Amino acid sequence: LFGSAVRWDLADLELSAIEDLDERIPALQKWMARAPQDPNGIIRLVELLAEAGRRDEALSLGRRLREQGLMTLKIARQLGDVLARAGLEGEATRTYSEIVEFDPKNTASRRLLGDIYLSRSWFEPAYRQYASTAEAAPSDPLRWLRLATAAAGAGRVDEALRLRTETAVPRFAP
Repeated sequence: LFGSAVRWDLADLELSAIEDLDERIPALQKWMARAPQDPNGIIRLVELLAEAGRRDEALSLGRRLREQGLMTLKIARQLGDVLARAGLEGEATRTYSEIVEFDPKNTASRRLLGDIYLSRSWFEPAYRQYASTAEAAPSDPLRWLRLATAAAGAGRVDEALRLRTETAVPRFAP
């Protein structure tokens, strides 16, 4: 997408051989010097900085990526993961939501976003994403089961049981 001058697969291979984070960060920065604005390098640096406990630097770089409009689906997910690991749930949720902003009517994007939220036990936002996907394809039982799972996690046990029971009814058969 960005026509990078860097072969990130080679960079990743070299960096994986360096065990010490304090040595890996400057090695990555050397790779990044070839393409300083490449978001693929920036997100790698964000991840390393977060792993090294340099949270403020990681967040600053991640926010700059977003402000520059360099987000892709993959980078939104990676940055959201970094933010979630840093304990910044609100900012992580907003970053993950950019997955849907690229194509708001795409049910696959909404399902992915719901799955990400569910994997983090963020049941209410997962429920909202699954509700929209279930309504878009009412004959797909897996969409309703995902919605039921999120409902249960959000404390909507009666609704979860109702959805699960309704999903078992033959109306979903082809």
